[in-house]
Amino acid sequence: MAKANDSSDFVGAARALRELLQSGPRHRQALALLAESYYRLHLVHPAVEFFLKSIDFLDQPRDSVIYLRLGELMLRQKNYEEAHKFYRKSLEYAITSEGWLGVAVSLYRLGNLRGALEAAMASNEQDKDRGETWGYLALCLLSTDRVGEADLCTRFLIKNLRKNSRGGLAALGGATTEKTVRKIDPDVLLADCVEIKYIDWGGGLLVEVADTYLCKKGHYGAQTAKDLAEMALHECPENAAAHKVLSQALEWQGQSEAALGELLSVMRYVVENFKDAFRQKRKCFYDLFYDVEEQHEVVHEEEKRFAEQKLAVQAKLSEAYDQCRNLFPLLSSSEPIQEAARMHKKYLEELSRLSVSSLEPGALTERELESDL
Repeated sequence: MAKANDSSDFVGAARALRELLQSGPRHRQALALLAESYYRLHLVHPAVEFFLKSIDFLDQPRDSVIYLRLGELMLRQKNYEEAHKFYRKSLEYAITSEGWLGVAVSLYRLGNLRGALEAAMASNEQDKDRGETWGYLALCLLSTDRVGEADLCTRFLIKNLRKNSRGGLAALGGATTEKTVRKIDPDVLLADCVEIKYIDWGGGLLVEVADTYLCKKGHYGAQTAKDLAEMALHECPENAAAHKVLSQALEWQGQSEAALGELLSVMRYVVENFKDAFRQKRKCFYDLFYDVEEQHEVVHEEEKRFAEQKLAVQAKLSEAYDQCRNLFPLLSSSEPIQEAARMHKKYLEELSRLSVSSLEPGALTERELESDL
């Protein structure tokens, strides 16, 4: 993730490039550079828009980086077919480990495990020190019950991911919870319909491999899952998904009180991370577009997503508290039970009070409001 001073540099670059494009809207290099600035600022939709424009204005651009960027951005949008297309296109201009890895990730998300494994192996042939490739090899092998080979790949993941950036494809993916919801059909007596919902926790590649070990191996995968989750938390202590997976691993190992402690961290960080991420993005939009009339359309799209993201956070809070309640019979003291109930109520109330305006740049935080009162 970019540091604060780097972020301001990209904001300044984006503003200068946008001014340049006002006088020359078909300036080829400026289009690609503006797209790259948005990409570095984690603004997915504007980055996609200007990368696509740069392709339209370039006669068969030979720089594979544009297609690699578009592939990653499509993965972030969960548009896996388009991601696969762009990564394949990048390979027409340069055979790279990153290009093959992008193909592998796209196919893995599409459920093509054989194709994903072949592409990940091709990526590995290009660069055996790329930790992300070892991670996706492990995921493919775990998904096809080749556990021994997956264990070997996981060891190389742990060894090599330390050498690489935590951004890019290593930051994608994560834990996912499948939840079955039964709904009564009012048009059919004595019948109900079953709907499967997914809660996307994110958390990155380490968390996803850890979560997959628990799903595939249960108790026998708990130690590996614990090691991977702790590695993710060493890099980012606020990683709520890593705390969640670590809690599950500890529960498998019979460490109920420690598992509950991790779930309390989950409830805290899902709300804090949501607020921090939205505040940062709003500030970034303000710094970029405060004097531009077209800002309203971009900001409006973000406001629409706010309600969806808030519901997702509420679902995560509920899941974490449900897991706490499952641990209650295993605890020797009632104090942790009371603390879990108190925290769940506190964060639900805090979440219900959140609005777009409360997270605007310059708005007072909850702590500041409480101190004023």
